[in-house]
Amino acid sequence: MNTKDNVRVYATINELAQAAAQDFFHSSQKAIADHGFFSVALSGGSTPKSLFDELAAHYSDTIEWNKVVFFWGDERYVPYADEKSNYHTARKYLLSRVPVAEKNIFPLPTNFADPSEAALSYQKSVRNFFHNNKSASIDLFYLGMGSDGHTASLFSDSPIVQQCAKGSEDTQQLITAHYVQKMNQWRLSATPSFIRAAQAIVLLISGEDKAQTLLKVLEGSYQPTSLPVQLITHLNNHCVFLLDKAAAAGLTR
Repeated sequence: MNTKDNVRVYATINELAQAAAQDFFHSSQKAIADHGFFSVALSGGSTPKSLFDELAAHYSDTIEWNKVVFFWGDERYVPYADEKSNYHTARKYLLSRVPVAEKNIFPLPTNFADPSEAALSYQKSVRNFFHNNKSASIDLFYLGMGSDGHTASLFSDSPIVQQCAKGSEDTQQLITAHYVQKMNQWRLSATPSFIRAAQAIVLLISGEDKAQTLLKVLEGSYQPTSLPVQLITHLNNHCVFLLDKAAAAGLTR
């Protein structure tokens, strides 16, 4: 797969957000017409805030929010009220500002004593929503990318990243829990196979600190143990990169 065919570069993060919001709108129309709802997995990080703001400011009356279903691709194991919570960010910048049905919001649980139990509980919720279909497929899955090449909460030291890189991935597992040593924190994350099963995957990436890593991801060799995002981008035919000019600065296209 030549991922560069799916790269779109915008001058500013605001233009990136405007394009992403327009895509969200059209994707929602298509999914709702096709099967009656639009399922979205949200990501964390700073870039999605601009998308959330754009959707809330300009699409609160045009999207059928009562038919949009929200999931999350990953979460820090902190209370929902914590500023570092991905759910908290989405609630603050988007969900509290549009008429979405509460029953259609599925945040990753962070109230279990054992994060692994939380992962299993969320996996059950996802399967129940998709009527126990083992090949549960999100309509639109948003991802970001860290300057170290991680995506969602799939870091280089994640056991599931090592397993996937060796070709021993459990494709029936949807959610994993992992302790991230360098951050001294538990994380919950969608698995690579669950992400890749989505109908569309959009990576929102901004900032010059991502430029050199993005160059390696798109134009370098396949190194999933050091660049976990490649477990998604190199093994899926419908990943789209929405970049601002700073993040794309190193690309040679």
